[in-house]
Amino acid sequence: MNEQFDAAARSFDVDGQIKKEMEEARRLLEQFLKKFPFRQNPSAIDELKPENLFEKGNPDSFFQWLEYKLKDCGRLFIGSRFVFDSAVERIDDFKDLLRIAVDDSKEIHEKIDAPWEKIKFFGGDKHIAKKIIYCYYSDKVVPIFKTEEIEHFCEAVGIDETEIKNESLARFGRDYENLSVGEKWQILNVLLLNFKSKKLKDWNNIYFMHFLYKTFRGGIPSRASEAGISKQIIPLNKWGLLFAPRCHEEVLYMFSVLHKDIGFPYIVQIGVGYPDVTAINDKGETKKIEIELLASQFDHDPKGCDYIVCWENDFEEKPMNYPEIIALRDYL
Repeated sequence: MNEQFDAAARSFDVDGQIKKEMEEARRLLEQFLKKFPFRQNPSAIDELKPENLFEKGNPDSFFQWLEYKLKDCGRLFIGSRFVFDSAVERIDDFKDLLRIAVDDSKEIHEKIDAPWEKIKFFGGDKHIAKKIIYCYYSDKVVPIFKTEEIEHFCEAVGIDETEIKNESLARFGRDYENLSVGEKWQILNVLLLNFKSKKLKDWNNIYFMHFLYKTFRGGIPSRASEAGISKQIIPLNKWGLLFAPRCHEEVLYMFSVLHKDIGFPYIVQIGVGYPDVTAINDKGETKKIEIELLASQFDHDPKGCDYIVCWENDFEEKPMNYPEIIALRDYL
């Protein structure tokens, strides 16, 4: 394993292109920290206004930076502005959580395990919280936000279950399986960073993250397979489906279950032509919606609808002039 790893590290980025991209990513992160200096100056959080947090068409808002400008510092696959709108609607709660996230007196797990679920769609595996924490503590964590993926990379580099168990018991007095989301993320980061300090001490965490994804991607479920196109079964009992949607009709069913939760309280019409659905949003506006399994399967005139509602947004960046994309998997 050691020889294979060393060979992979030597052959990684031989032309230096990824290193250049990461230098640009670090430069953008420095800009972000100057624009939103909340760790250095927590009182600046009090001045955070809704339009600074998120506003459609504002490329300098906090969440536009987090999702798009800093995409090379660890990707978030959000899929819809409604996720960030929910933070705007509960901006006081978000400010409280942000204060916790930049509080140097708190451990990483305390920041993650803060009550992010107060804001709709910010709970679960806490991907958004983890990205925020990475941005302010980029020297202390590796920007891998899905628990299942950081577990995969630990295994890929040879960190075994015994090491994870021993670290869990030493730090929290419990087996890994009984840890919280934040405690697991802290443990796995500690072990990955210890490994990096021995093997690749001159690499920064963002460069290390890109090496892991490019070298050990095998074994991580592809975004297409997560969408249910493989034989993988993803239970969705809460919503009346035992599996992830595998076709247009099953996504349409899920939309019919979730439409109020994603901002469309009233359905005007469901048809067989393009677009599939006419609905009224929570502002009383009539909107046209096309249903797809994957966002990339949209092949209509973009001017004909306002939204693509899909199970999985498999675009890394939304194509220019496309309707807004809402990915239902991000709401479960």
